Amino acid sequence: LMNKKVDYEEANELLDIFNNKIVPYMCEHNMSLHEAFETLRSTDNDLYKPLSELWSTTFGKAYIKSFMQKYGNKLSVKVLDTINKEIKQNE
Repeated sequence: LMNKKVDYEEANELLDIFNNKIVPYMCEHNMSLHEAFETLRSTDNDLYKPLSELWSTTFGKAYIKSFMQKYGNKLSVKVLDTINKEIKQNE
């Protein structure tokens, strides 16, 4: 499963789910990436599956690691505000 190949469209879809669904979920629940994996594995397959697929790709793992380095090990509502402000500035 490691370094699974995904096409451009699938990659974009996974990133979209990560940014628009998984990140807000992690922020609302003050979660680290590890906690998100643990919790979603048993509670929400619709989020767990794309997270784990993204993590199983080279670019996905790099993206998630870089994202977590930028915003911290544990995401929070405050982090979500920061992310949303950055998105607005970049539009």
